[in-house]
Amino acid sequence: MDVLRVAAEGSAKPTHIIYRSNTSWTVLHKNLEALLASGFMLQSGECSRTRYTITEKGREVLYDYARLMDRTTAGPAEVLP
Repeated sequence: MDVLRVAAEGSAKPTHIIYRSNTSWTVLHKNLEALLASGFMLQSGECSRTRYTITEKGREVLYDYARLMDRTTAGPAEVLP
Protein backbone atom coordinates (compact mmCIF):
# COMPACT_ATOMS: atom_id res chain seq x y z
CA MET A 1 0.00 0.00 0.00
CA ASP A 2 2.94 2.32 0.63
CA VAL A 3 3.99 2.02 -3.02
CA LEU A 4 0.48 2.91 -4.20
CA ARG A 5 0.31 5.79 -1.72
CA VAL A 6 3.64 7.22 -2.87
CA ALA A 7 2.65 6.89 -6.54
CA ALA A 8 -0.68 8.58 -5.80
CA GLU A 9 1.20 11.47 -4.19
CA GLY A 10 3.05 12.03 -7.46
CA SER A 11 6.34 10.15 -7.12
CA ALA A 12 6.63 8.31 -10.41
CA LYS A 13 10.31 7.38 -10.65
CA PRO A 14 11.46 4.12 -9.06
CA THR A 15 14.14 5.79 -6.96
CA HIS A 16 11.63 8.27 -5.55
CA ILE A 17 9.24 5.44 -4.74
CA ILE A 18 12.04 3.49 -3.00
CA TYR A 19 13.00 6.40 -0.75
CA ARG A 20 9.50 7.61 0.03
CA SER A 21 8.10 4.13 0.73
CA ASN A 22 11.21 3.11 2.71
CA THR A 23 11.80 -0.11 0.79
CA SER A 24 14.59 -1.84 -1.09
CA TRP A 25 14.93 -2.28 -4.85
CA THR A 26 14.22 -6.03 -4.58
CA VAL A 27 11.03 -5.53 -2.57
CA LEU A 28 9.92 -2.66 -4.81
CA HIS A 29 10.48 -4.72 -7.94
CA LYS A 30 8.32 -7.58 -6.60
CA ASN A 31 5.61 -5.15 -5.48
CA LEU A 32 5.60 -3.33 -8.81
CA GLU A 33 5.24 -6.61 -10.70
CA ALA A 34 2.20 -7.51 -8.60
CA LEU A 35 0.67 -4.02 -8.83
CA LEU A 36 1.14 -3.89 -12.61
CA ALA A 37 -0.29 -7.40 -13.07
CA SER A 38 -3.32 -6.46 -10.94
CA GLY A 39 -3.97 -3.31 -12.95
CA PHE A 40 -3.34 -1.00 -9.99
CA MET A 41 -0.42 0.78 -11.67
CA LEU A 42 0.85 1.51 -15.18
CA GLN A 43 4.44 1.65 -16.40
CA SER A 44 5.74 3.99 -19.07
CA GLY A 45 9.20 4.53 -20.51
CA GLU A 46 12.19 2.25 -20.22
CA CYS A 47 15.46 1.95 -18.30
CA SER A 48 16.36 5.23 -16.60
CA ARG A 49 13.20 6.91 -17.88
CA THR A 50 10.75 4.40 -16.39
CA ARG A 51 7.83 6.02 -14.61
CA TYR A 52 4.89 4.55 -12.77
CA THR A 53 1.40 5.94 -12.35
CA ILE A 54 -1.50 4.74 -10.27
CA THR A 55 -4.67 3.74 -12.12
CA GLU A 56 -8.23 4.48 -11.09
CA LYS A 57 -8.48 0.86 -9.91
CA GLY A 58 -5.38 1.46 -7.78
CA ARG A 59 -6.89 4.63 -6.31
CA GLU A 60 -10.03 2.70 -5.37
CA VAL A 61 -7.97 0.02 -3.61
CA LEU A 62 -5.97 2.67 -1.78
CA TYR A 63 -9.18 4.41 -0.70
CA ASP A 64 -10.73 1.11 0.46
CA TYR A 65 -7.57 0.25 2.38
CA ALA A 66 -7.57 3.64 4.12
CA ARG A 67 -11.21 3.17 5.12
CA LEU A 68 -10.48 -0.32 6.43
CA MET A 69 -7.54 0.94 8.47
CA ASP A 70 -9.71 3.71 9.93
CA ARG A 71 -12.32 1.16 10.96
CA THR A 72 -9.84 -1.29 12.50
CA THR A 73 -8.11 1.39 14.55
CA ALA A 74 -11.41 2.65 16.01
CA GLY A 75 -12.15 1.88 19.63
CA PRO A 76 -14.44 -1.07 20.47
CA ALA A 77 -17.37 1.20 21.29
CA GLU A 78 -17.24 2.65 17.78
CA VAL A 79 -17.17 -0.75 16.09
CA LEU A 80 -20.08 -2.35 17.94
CA PRO A 81 -23.61 -1.25 17.09
